[in-house]
Amino acid sequence: QGEPIHKNNGGGFTKRMVANDAGLLLAQKHGQLLEVTPGGARQVADFGEHLRDVAAVPGQPSAFVCTESGRLIKVDTSTGETLGCFTMPDGEPAWALAWHPQRNLVACAGRRGVLVIADGDDLSPIWIGGGRTARPKRMKWCDDTLFFNQTGVLRKFDLETKRISDY
Repeated sequence: QGEPIHKNNGGGFTKRMVANDAGLLLAQKHGQLLEVTPGGARQVADFGEHLRDVAAVPGQPSAFVCTESGRLIKVDTSTGETLGCFTMPDGEPAWALAWHPQRNLVACAGRRGVLVIADGDDLSPIWIGGGRTARPKRMKWCDDTLFFNQTGVLRKFDLETKRISDY
């Protein structure tokens, strides 16, 4: 069976995980992005701050992470190189993200901040708004509709109309 992948060190734990082409990406609370493959585990990058969410780009060695300091980061999972970075305009922690593979877009929401839709290549914002998000924990694109929770309410963002409404 082997040794544990990550021994708990000072309260560190896996915050989120997602499948990528090589295996699994684990976003650690204390800032490490780990890649777990059948051959073992390795650190992709250490961002030096709490990671809140992760999404992988199928067919490419890249992923997105969002951080407690309000950054949305694109990283090369083969080298650990940062490919792009966007900072939430209101300074709020970035708590949730979702990748839209058909449109090459990534959505990111702040703890008590705005919703950002960004270009998947350079993370330039396509749309910023929506009033104030509230404790978003999960987001998911279904076609051109982004579903996300806002405290206890399920909300949706329509990419065509750029409107947010309750589901």
